[in-house]
Amino acid sequence: MGISGDMAIASLIDIGLSKDDIEKALSNILMKPVKMNVMKKQKCGIMATTVDFREKEEKIDIDNMLKLVEKSGLDNGIRLNALRALNLIIEAEEAIHGEKPHLHELGTYDTLFDILGFFIGIDILKIDTLTSEPPAMGYGTVETAHGTLPIPAPATAHILSGMQVYGGNVKGELTTPTGAAILASSFTITTSTPQMRITSIGYGAGTRDYDIAPNILRAITGDDVCEDERFEYDTVLEIKTNIDDMKPSQVPKVIEDLFRAGALDVWTTLIGMKKGRQGIQISVLIPVGYESRVAEILTKETTTTGVRFSTLNRIKVPREEIELETKFGIIRAKRIKLPDSTLRYSIEQESIENIAKTTGLPQWKIEKELLKEIEYKKQ
Repeated sequence: MGISGDMAIASLIDIGLSKDDIEKALSNILMKPVKMNVMKKQKCGIMATTVDFREKEEKIDIDNMLKLVEKSGLDNGIRLNALRALNLIIEAEEAIHGEKPHLHELGTYDTLFDILGFFIGIDILKIDTLTSEPPAMGYGTVETAHGTLPIPAPATAHILSGMQVYGGNVKGELTTPTGAAILASSFTITTSTPQMRITSIGYGAGTRDYDIAPNILRAITGDDVCEDERFEYDTVLEIKTNIDDMKPSQVPKVIEDLFRAGALDVWTTLIGMKKGRQGIQISVLIPVGYESRVAEILTKETTTTGVRFSTLNRIKVPREEIELETKFGIIRAKRIKLPDSTLRYSIEQESIENIAKTTGLPQWKIEKELLKEIEYKKQ
């Protein structure tokens, strides 16, 4: 069916996530107690979990939400996912209202708790890959601070732009803006359940009841089923387009827009085209389900009239984004686990550049000293 923020957290608690762990993490961020009510409720014959934050109606503006996440002290992955989700809401509100957003229904601690709580829960449960079937929108109208609006609500529709969705036969709002932001920021949309060995199933219940279908979100966790457990396997799409009538100076903005839309990687290649003209090939690696969103950017922001895409299967070694304390200060890096279980570190170029600006040292020397320090601390 659809997804909302509270249903997303509830489904994780139904799987086995500790309510106390979420309350403790959120209380540490706000530096005051945060309490969550957890109950069981039957929906069309299925027992599901509901959650409700006691402080949910308290107002908080979007700038303070972002500051709290930035200064939360949470692991980098949790923070980045939460910021992506919040920024999707901000971008949607700006696009719809044409000004810096003043969140109405979304301008409460409930929005912040739903987003942060979900990604904290994903980290605690050690879930590293998120996929979802296309979400149901529902149909009809919904009452908002801006009046009666069609379903999906404008913010929901904007956030899910370029992703596969469907209406369904339930009258009511099945996917909320917060649920859409969680989905669009971190999930790959797929029409089939990924191959896995199921380990747990949880049901998160929404507040409304419908006669013809249960208002629940089902979460299924499982272990990868692959030939070699030292590697990670996934499927992505590669989109390409060739351009010979666009200024090269305009390409960096296009690349930035593609990354903001969820691209995994973007690169350009100089190519020879018909009649001997020099051209640029833009290649984009994306999760399955993002093809329409990326095609829209490429046809709108470049002079191309079409794109090509193909499905690629990937084999990867496990890696994670981390922060490390060094003699130069805190840096960002990737920790990569090789097939023989040894660890390799790749330092983010932005961290190297920032150190170079403050110290005047050449970048190659900074990288060499950082890697040497990391290797020493491993011993």
